[in-house]
Amino acid sequence: MGFSNQRSESAGLDLDSEPLHSSLPGSPPTTPHSTHRLSPELALPPQESLQLQEWLEQLIHGDFQTRWEISKMLKHHPLGVLGPLLALLPHAQDDEELLWFIARLLGEIDHPDAVETLAEILQSATTTEMQSVAALALANRGASALPRLAQLLRQPETCLLVVQVLSQIDSAEVVDLLLKVVGDDNAAVRGATIDALGGFADLRIAPVLLAALQDPDGDVRRLALRAVGARAAHLPGVALDKAIAPMLHDFHTPVVEQAIVALGRLDTDLARAGLAQVLGGDYWPLPLQLQAVRALGWSKTADGVERLLSQLDASIELVAQDETTALALARELVVVLGRLRQPQALALAAQALEVRLPAIFVQGDSDLKRSAALALGQLGQASSFDVLCTYLLDSSPGLVFHIMAALRRLDPGGGLARLRRFADLMPAGAAKEMKAAIAEWR
Repeated sequence: MGFSNQRSESAGLDLDSEPLHSSLPGSPPTTPHSTHRLSPELALPPQESLQLQEWLEQLIHGDFQTRWEISKMLKHHPLGVLGPLLALLPHAQDDEELLWFIARLLGEIDHPDAVETLAEILQSATTTEMQSVAALALANRGASALPRLAQLLRQPETCLLVVQVLSQIDSAEVVDLLLKVVGDDNAAVRGATIDALGGFADLRIAPVLLAALQDPDGDVRRLALRAVGARAAHLPGVALDKAIAPMLHDFHTPVVEQAIVALGRLDTDLARAGLAQVLGGDYWPLPLQLQAVRALGWSKTADGVERLLSQLDASIELVAQDETTALALARELVVVLGRLRQPQALALAAQALEVRLPAIFVQGDSDLKRSAALALGQLGQASSFDVLCTYLLDSSPGLVFHIMAALRRLDPGGGLARLRRFADLMPAGAAKEMKAAIAEWR
């Protein structure tokens, strides 16, 4: 790790309660010429010092479970163990598990030496896990770690790690630091910075996010889209839909997928038109079209429902021409229509599905039929009960079970009696089959 002996010596001497460290294996000798001293209030009563010494011995020699339990107790004496923890660092160079626990404990200590040591661990760590625990510990120190993090931010080898640490610190000063590296040559740094900035409410951030939509790196564009979509409410007066809609034609598929999500959240006329374009175009593969269906399903407007229904009509027509993609799209459209929860959309969607049931059932696809039955049950409109009853004699596998589930949902109290009356009006042969179907009610 390369921690200096001087740091260890300082840590040993700085505690007035010398028994805490003097018996630790390999502890360096104290010296009256230490160049740095911890504050005098760190002195501990002898009895408490002996207890801490015992716990530290167990931290050194114990297994993982022992160390875990001991670290929970040491957290209650943060400043009292700072010196001994710093003294242990040279002995932790060959014991990464011990270093892991030391870093976690240092993250609980509000002292400049703790911050400095964590910064050194972050710089010298040889594994991603160790870097992560040091970064999390630094983030735990919050604003007090910012001056040291600002220094590390200027170093290319630690810049990315520091950005990730800064993203977890809630301070207005963090935005100032992040804005300094948003144009970094390293795309990973730019992406992490954009991602971090998306979590702050600051007027300076909006133009930075919008500019990042044109970044040459696809992942940076994707992260910028995610941040813009999540912050739409904090960007008043900005025509986000105009900025995002062209990205539906991005050559990087994850960017297009994120653009679809962002437009679904915006739910403007232009946003819904863009999503409908994805549904009706051959340019976009099926997974992106399915994502566009779900995004349109978030709409709180009648226009969103109408666009879903329009695409359902087009898909049903293509299913008749044996278009497998159209069938998958039709299934997803029906499922999404059934999940609508806006009060004004429920009746519209249910009535539209009722009208389309003949076209859906004539196609013969069992999954599509079952989805339509469940969707009508979820929409919960009373008019759907009698309409669904007429399809109980369909022989598609599993369809009766799904229709019965929908009917129970539509009229849990009086539905069984209604079904029996419906069966009494059927011809003899059909009535027998209806009674067999009714047995599924329970």
